[in-house]
Amino acid sequence: MTRPLRIEYEGAWYHVMNRGANRQTVFTTERDRLAFLALLGEISEIFGVEVHVFCLMGNHYHLILHTPRGNLGRAMRHLNSVYTQRHNRAAGRDGPLFRGRYKAILLDADAWLMQVSRYVHRNPLEARLVARLGRYRWSSYRAYVGETPGPDWLCTETILDLFGKHQRASRYRQYVAAADDAKMKDFYGTARIVPVLGDAAFRERAATHARRASHDKEVPGARRLTERPGVERINEVTANAFGVAPAALGTARRGRGAENAPRLVAMALCRNPGGFTLNEIADVFGVSHYSSVSVAASRLKGRLAKDPVLQDLVDGIIGKLPHGNK
Repeated sequence: MTRPLRIEYEGAWYHVMNRGANRQTVFTTERDRLAFLALLGEISEIFGVEVHVFCLMGNHYHLILHTPRGNLGRAMRHLNSVYTQRHNRAAGRDGPLFRGRYKAILLDADAWLMQVSRYVHRNPLEARLVARLGRYRWSSYRAYVGETPGPDWLCTETILDLFGKHQRASRYRQYVAAADDAKMKDFYGTARIVPVLGDAAFRERAATHARRASHDKEVPGARRLTERPGVERINEVTANAFGVAPAALGTARRGRGAENAPRLVAMALCRNPGGFTLNEIADVFGVSHYSSVSVAASRLKGRLAKDPVLQDLVDGIIGKLPHGNK
């Protein structure tokens, strides 16, 4: 299995997140949360990592980090491994605590820093843990809006400066109170999040950093730097092309000779150019086993070879989808 793509360079910004293995709780007590926050202070001091936003949920966490030294990996290894050791020792357990390596999304801070900070800070509200964000103790939101002093290692000025010189806390409060925009929801709503949030030029610069770091033009996972279509977009375009409702793609037809061509096409396009795994596609379309997705793709391939009209239709669908890896 290809390891997640990591792009590190001096001055990079990231949205970092990790979840408990099997969705287990990773912050059980107040002591756990305080220990994790203390470790954020450690990575700031030891590795020079700037912590700009944090939000600790029950079974996962979100961070916005800036790395002047380009050393995200070293800092995150310290954070996750030391926290796991201390948590396991206190709980009298052993084994992995997190589901694997952390997920890091490289950010074009000039374009997306405000939006991602809002997305992270709204997590407790979206999860319905609190009715008002000011009541949630385990995020940096209260420090941003002036309800409590933040820890010494928390950097709030960069984001608050984006709201002007006066009444920044009040303006930030109003900004976060508004729901996340559609682009944010689309980006984070996909099953496989692209590891770079930025426009085509920023993604190309990120790919250049990745190639330089590896000294290899074919970086594992680099194809995912480019924008790929989500399931909803694939289903929408496919349904429009066939003149059916998107809901029709979710149902397999039964009976001898019955075949739902729009559904087959959508499943195939989720694989390529969508880039989703067979298991992910099976989950989305309600297929009992991932092998059925592979069978459906082979069936469609056979049909396309015999039906040039259908092939033209599929080519037209692909042309309307983002697929920047060409």
